[in-house]
Amino acid sequence: MGVLSSGKSSVLLVHSLSEKLLLLKATLSDFLRVYAVKSGKAATRSLKMVQGINLIMLDLEMPDMSGYEFLDFLKNSGEYKDIPVVVLTSSPQAEIAQKLKSYANVAGVIDLTSNSREIREMTAEFIGIKASADEKGE
Repeated sequence: MGVLSSGKSSVLLVHSLSEKLLLLKATLSDFLRVYAVKSGKAATRSLKMVQGINLIMLDLEMPDMSGYEFLDFLKNSGEYKDIPVVVLTSSPQAEIAQKLKSYANVAGVIDLTSNSREIREMTAEFIGIKASADEKGE
């Protein structure tokens, strides 16, 4: 049930709900180094402290700094603007997709109502890791 990788890539999970963070961390931690924080402000601090983040998985609705404000921070930073971001949502909507078009580093959207296997495969694809044969059902 693993994802094949020569070395673990790092992902920064940013979600305001602890249960979502715990579920995502459990889903991804066997093939990724996972750093999990509950706010955009904590995410900005984590980026400064942790080197080599390969992907940011971001909730848009957070209390202290919205996901859009965090995306603006990334967009305006020289150092972090090229880190790909995957938006996490439980209900993908057309207006979200429209708003995200102005952010070049948004690689896609993951629907959190998907099952763990689908979330793992989508995350692996965004990072560029191939899923193992048993995950693909082969």
